Amino acid sequence: MRFHHATLLFAVTLLVYCEVASAAVNSQTTQVRQEVSTARLLRVRKSSSEDEERGGISTAGVEALISSLKSTVSSEQLSTLAKKSESTDDVFKLLTVDRKADDLLGSVQLDDWITYKNIFNKENRKHQTSLISTLLAHYDDEAVAKMIAAAKAAPSTGTATMAKNLQIEQNALWLEAGKTPDNIFSLLKLDKAGDQLFAMPQVNTWMAYIDRFNKVHPDQKTTMLSKLSGLYKEESLVTMLIAAKNVPSTEKIAVRVQAGLTQLWLKDAKSPGEVFTLMKLDGAADSVLQNPLFSAWTKYVDDFNLNHPKKEMKAIYTLVDHYSTAALTKMILDAKKVPRTESIATKLNTELFTYWKTSGNTPKFIFPLLKLNGEGDNLFKSPTFVAWLQYITFFKDAKPRPQVDVLEILRNNFNTDTLARMFSEGSKVPGVRTIASDLQYNLLVRWMKTKTDPARVLKWLRVEGTAENDAARELYKTYAKLYEKVYNAAK
Repeated sequence: MRFHHATLLFAVTLLVYCEVASAAVNSQTTQVRQEVSTARLLRVRKSSSEDEERGGISTAGVEALISSLKSTVSSEQLSTLAKKSESTDDVFKLLTVDRKADDLLGSVQLDDWITYKNIFNKENRKHQTSLISTLLAHYDDEAVAKMIAAAKAAPSTGTATMAKNLQIEQNALWLEAGKTPDNIFSLLKLDKAGDQLFAMPQVNTWMAYIDRFNKVHPDQKTTMLSKLSGLYKEESLVTMLIAAKNVPSTEKIAVRVQAGLTQLWLKDAKSPGEVFTLMKLDGAADSVLQNPLFSAWTKYVDDFNLNHPKKEMKAIYTLVDHYSTAALTKMILDAKKVPRTESIATKLNTELFTYWKTSGNTPKFIFPLLKLNGEGDNLFKSPTFVAWLQYITFFKDAKPRPQVDVLEILRNNFNTDTLARMFSEGSKVPGVRTIASDLQYNLLVRWMKTKTDPARVLKWLRVEGTAENDAARELYKTYAKLYEKVYNAAK
């Protein structure tokens, strides 16, 4: 066999050499040389390895030469070999001798071989061959599966299409051989992957085979989860799925396994809180709503409530168990700014307000929990403060309508001079300037009732050094005039 392979190498080499070397001579001479060369090669094929040595033919030298020239093999030369019934297997080895398995598909050399295979099959009707059978003759199933996975992701449409067809053919061979998905799992060495299972390119091959197997054998249907749940602990599998969802090439399979896992959890009535922890969402800190798994979890909450109406749970119940009031509110507000999470954040916002209200938490009670008492002069610039004002509206929407004195709540958390500056700054902030002005007016009325000296108000409002049209200065002027009119004029 070694001698036969060397002969073939020499044949193609000489054909190529003749074509290149004869560029300067006429076509008739070229034809004669090629015919003579081919005739000699046919005679050489019948000789022994001893004759090869006597003729001075170096197999290593021929292979080196063909390696450097094989990219120039023409269809005419391949046709000549096909007519001589040269083995497609030998030509494959010849053309791919220096190719690595992972970059074979889509290579120029493989294109040459496919051309040869098509010519060979046409010339040799009784000895048809295929790419998949040839690949499997040179590489094991795992290597071929890796090749196919890499080629399916290739930018070339032709290469990707070829890879998909190869996968179909590989599946057909396995089905014909009676292989089960469990057999293929081991054949692809996925049983040795450990926690790196979803990092293995051939895992997608296994998934594709399960689909094909289930279609052909509906009475023996199986799932990926049924296999994986017997190999991995639930916590480990979830961790692997989380990592796999972040990789485009394995995201699809991760979503699929997760869907199966979700159905299992629903069947076992696993609470949303338990699943939240299993999905490692409890360690996501203030970015939990941005986590891709969070939407899957909220979907689980909805499905859980649908399947177990007597155990209904709101998503917010789990969140308030894991995050402080201030942190949770901020997370929701941040998520409302992102189009992808705006809808779910709005829903959670309503659930949070409802939870506060049904728990008997008044706006006065919630204010310090939101850490708004630490905002100082910038209170009206805080998105959390706006959320608090919205809660007041939500809270008051009840019968009998509860009374909420915003100014009184603020006075309990800030001193008078801070309030004065706060309202002055707030009157400049879009969206809250109206309520800031109203509170400012109420504060002014309170000062009037307590006969607060304008000099103190001047200090509180930090008027000195401000522009003539500054809001604080305008407020002070208004108060001073009113104070003068009401109290000093009466003297």
